[in-house]
Amino acid sequence: MKLSVSIFTVASLLTISSATPISRNYVMDDCIKCQSVECIVSKMTFEEKIGQKMIPDVRSWSFGTCNATNILPVEQINDEISGFLAKYKFGGIVLFAQNTPETAQTVKLIDQFQTAHAATSKIPLLFTIDQEGGAVTRLGHGTMLPGNMALGATRNPQYAYDSGKVIGSELKSLGIQVNLGPVSDINTNPLNPVINVRSFGSDTSLVAKLALNYYNGVRSQGICACAKHFPGHGDTSKDSHFFLPQSNRTKEEINKNEFVPFKTLIDNGIDMIMTAHIQVPSLDNSLIPNQWGNDTLIPPATLSRKIMTDVLRGELGFQGVINSDAMNMDAIVTNFGKVYSARLAFRAGLDMIGMPATPTCLKDPEMTYYDQIIEGVRQDIKDGFYSMDELDASVIRILNLKKKYGILRYDGSKQEARITNALSVVGSPEHQAVETQITNSAITLIKNDPVRGIPLKIDTNTKLAILMPEVGGEKQINSISQTLSRLGISVPIIPLSYTSSLFNTTNGQAQIDQATHVILGSQTSLNNPEIDGSAISTNPGTANGWDTTFPINAINYANSKNKPIFTISLRSPYDVANFVNSTATVAAYGFKGYADGVFREPNLPAAIRVILGLVKPVGKLPVDVLSPVDKTAIMYPFGYGLTL
Repeated sequence: MKLSVSIFTVASLLTISSATPISRNYVMDDCIKCQSVECIVSKMTFEEKIGQKMIPDVRSWSFGTCNATNILPVEQINDEISGFLAKYKFGGIVLFAQNTPETAQTVKLIDQFQTAHAATSKIPLLFTIDQEGGAVTRLGHGTMLPGNMALGATRNPQYAYDSGKVIGSELKSLGIQVNLGPVSDINTNPLNPVINVRSFGSDTSLVAKLALNYYNGVRSQGICACAKHFPGHGDTSKDSHFFLPQSNRTKEEINKNEFVPFKTLIDNGIDMIMTAHIQVPSLDNSLIPNQWGNDTLIPPATLSRKIMTDVLRGELGFQGVINSDAMNMDAIVTNFGKVYSARLAFRAGLDMIGMPATPTCLKDPEMTYYDQIIEGVRQDIKDGFYSMDELDASVIRILNLKKKYGILRYDGSKQEARITNALSVVGSPEHQAVETQITNSAITLIKNDPVRGIPLKIDTNTKLAILMPEVGGEKQINSISQTLSRLGISVPIIPLSYTSSLFNTTNGQAQIDQATHVILGSQTSLNNPEIDGSAISTNPGTANGWDTTFPINAINYANSKNKPIFTISLRSPYDVANFVNSTATVAAYGFKGYADGVFREPNLPAAIRVILGLVKPVGKLPVDVLSPVDKTAIMYPFGYGLTL
């Protein structure tokens, strides 16, 4: 069932707006026509200014009884959502996969959002989305691309540019103005659960070079790029979705490493930077009270004026829009609450905050937080924690961004023509060809037996055991089956989806016994809902979790039966250190399978092409891979990669 589209009604607005007037007669038309940002700001109410600084998500909504059983993905909007938008006059909306399953539907949804918002606001919405490529993508039929660490493995700046260009063109065709990328973090911690393959690698200059080229590709299409996560989330070992991570790098180390990609992008005119919810004592070791006032702690960067205003604006010279990572993440809400954290973020110097509250119906208690935030900022100004000059300067930055990208006016006409264009652009054969070329160049050969290994030669006697860790229904076996079918290869497949360390006569051994060759997938967990919603207990590179134990047992058993086994590191490349006994091992940097007629990531098909010898491996590790036994020893160094 989908949300039904309905015309904006006065009744729905009256339901939602008991405290604040929902409309006001003011003369702004002339300001809009002449595109005068200062004029527009002079006509805005205090509530409208704060509204511009908030970017909610509206990914799900509940009807009628307002309970969890009625929550549905928002693919179309209804009167309640229209009223919600019209009341608060938000600066933008962040879209998620729930909003964008189909191309034509996405164009229509954005038009509906803009129309509802325009009922009481002259300033159109800014649409943002996490279409990073690889593990984090939102468009149901968009070009997925292999992801940043795969780009790092290609060592090719042109491929980073091409990725950004493809993403930018697809977003532009849909009416989305901001891509929340490039991820500009340097993944120096192999146990990083939240960045990892979303980073271009562990080398400062490589990350800076590829982030710049990715950004240039995005902006070549007239789309705003947003570098993230400042001041750098790559050296952490905790996920800010669940915890408050801390980076203990010195300021000198940060200046030489974490800041370099961001400074490179700033010097080249990037317009938006996203914050990280991490503590960095070397940049700010002050203490602030928690939401209850019964404890103090070092502020995360998002809430730190020293980091956001003194460092990012002062030392690095960034004059664009500072946007927060999602404010509903546990790193923020468990310590500072939703209202208090929003006030602290504005005090710190942020221009826009993402998802400060996520109501799913009109009666949701989350709905009240927006009014509380507005009144809280009003009180902060009275108490001297924030000023009207700062507020106006922030709104001016936001509106200048909108002006630069042509969205101080919104033209919703010619919808059918725009849909036709979007259908020809999003996921087009031309974009898929670019995707395939990049992904083929990323696959990295770590180990290969020159006699029994790659290429795997298919003949009439070949039977393939395919053992995949299909966590979360990723359908990796289906991905391999579809890949073989498209290559015109028809062989018996003995499949097994494994989800535990259990390896015995029926779970693993039987499948290998029936086969002539084995294709094995390894998918160490990153515990990251941003990527896959997983909550598995192990980390990349460890040798004590089920997702490492099963592959090791499978490799050893296949060797005992003299069956060649080809291991694919599906996600984090750090786990390849565990598979020294495999016949051949490749790093693919992406794990998602084939579902609903779409390859969710192109990495696994490319790995199969390499294993079959149809594509020569040319990728190089973009990180150091440490020994699983001695974490001070590098087993496979940055730049390692075999060729045939």
